[in-house]
Amino acid sequence: MIRIRLFNPGLLWTAAHKNPRGVEVQWPPSPWTVLSSLVAGAHTLADPGPARDAIQRLAAAPDPDMWLPEVHRHRVREVFVGKTGPQGAEKHWELLDGSRAVAGLTDHRTKHKWLTTSAEWADPCAFLDFPVVLDADQISALATAALATPYVGRATDCLMVGVLTRDGEGWVDHTSADGRADPDLTEPGAAHEWWQPTDRPGPVRAATPDLLQVLDLCHDRRHRYGLPGLPDHVKGRAVTYVRRDPAGAVEVARVVLLLVKGRTQREVMSALAGSPLLLGGEKPWAVSFEGREDATAAAGSAPELFRDGQPHTRHVDRYYGAPACSWSSVVPLVAHPDRRIAEHEITAGLADLGANGSVSVFRPGGPCPELPHLTLWRARLHLDEPHPGPLRFGHGQQYGYGRFCKDEDGQR
Repeated sequence: MIRIRLFNPGLLWTAAHKNPRGVEVQWPPSPWTVLSSLVAGAHTLADPGPARDAIQRLAAAPDPDMWLPEVHRHRVREVFVGKTGPQGAEKHWELLDGSRAVAGLTDHRTKHKWLTTSAEWADPCAFLDFPVVLDADQISALATAALATPYVGRATDCLMVGVLTRDGEGWVDHTSADGRADPDLTEPGAAHEWWQPTDRPGPVRAATPDLLQVLDLCHDRRHRYGLPGLPDHVKGRAVTYVRRDPAGAVEVARVVLLLVKGRTQREVMSALAGSPLLLGGEKPWAVSFEGREDATAAAGSAPELFRDGQPHTRHVDRYYGAPACSWSSVVPLVAHPDRRIAEHEITAGLADLGANGSVSVFRPGGPCPELPHLTLWRARLHLDEPHPGPLRFGHGQQYGYGRFCKDEDGQR
């Protein structure tokens, strides 16, 4: 195994990517980003060939496990410029990365704005474990390229790359002066989370065996022919990484059963015992369960509801995973028409869970269709202690109401 260490003494991380909601910090970091930075370091050497060969081995290996520190995101609102020239200013926008959005940088008729999106690491080290074996010459060449790597992510972030290998019960740091490994810079600690790849497409760009060819093509397009580089979807394979329990005993994921198309919430809720969590709207597409045993029991009790009756593992989303203090209603909850009484009902529900905190009920949505004497409300919870969820409150839970999700800013 080859362990690539990202050492970030300043704790600031501003690498970002675009998504349908705009621009956000790239987390977890993409293996493609790390390996492409190593390629840049290799090309600063007199002979980049050996280092490129070693990087190619890493790119062709299975996706690495990652030990990553918790991050605290610092968010900003998006800024748009008005029309100040013959053409709309949006014609001159060029999104260079998540930390710098420039409108009309070379066109004096338009304005430009600087945006910043960043995250702060809870620990200065992150580790990527590649399941590949390299010989001594390849490891040496890779370490030389790591020492020459100019940056990872963005040039304004102070990140240094290290190359580690196992030596019996300890580690060898091939990027240190004497090969000795600092214990604080070799093993993940309490502030780290274990992330593993899945087979589900997602925002992380995993490396592919054609890494070097794609990077060489991008370089030629930009510097030899003056063409734009290749789009992001060409650079790497889109995958989802999920957090795992470091002890390996409990998988931080849920199991779903796919529903037959056309089933309604009322049909599913009446056929299944308890208060199952439905995924989707009035006509849900799946039912989510905490474990495979619960899913198997449900498939046996109502086989006509499900497509194949086979439990499928799904990645962790905002509803589950690490505990959080801040929660918002993702589906309106059903409570008394009086706001103060509604807040009292939710506070009582928190007490039943053994949780304490403040409740803010806002924006009534009119009467509940199934329970017209009650009102649909949006709500936000701020708990004194993190809670892992799931959280559901109010009446009408048998119809799918009252489901809460975690606010990203409230996770810790």
